[in-house]
Amino acid sequence: MQTFNGASEVLTIPPRLFQSLASLARREGFTPFQLLLAAFELLLARHSGQTDIVIATAAANRRTREIEGILGMLVNPVPIRVDTSGDLSVRELVQRVRQSALESFEHQDQDRNSPCTRRFPSVRRRI
Repeated sequence: MQTFNGASEVLTIPPRLFQSLASLARREGFTPFQLLLAAFELLLARHSGQTDIVIATAAANRRTREIEGILGMLVNPVPIRVDTSGDLSVRELVQRVRQSALESFEHQDQDRNSPCTRRFPSVRRRI
């Protein structure tokens, strides 16, 4: 039976490899997060046979004065959707990821009754 339950996997990147990736990202004008997210998006696209990939990441910002005084951790799931179709270079894919991530984080305060949380009600319960 298909479920939409998530999972997590811990991956440790050796410091030397991470330094190389961070250096590459910096030279190209990306963040290491954007570069690694692009690699993960591509991996999922290749394994799933799909080109429209959505990955949710967490944003823990308090962007309004009304919630600054609230105790505890406030984390919003932020879906980042990327179209991996076409014969993309690594640079082009990371640019797509960067643009989508920036747009998603800009709208992270979206209503919690969004299509994402309606589709995955377990996400809404955790918010």
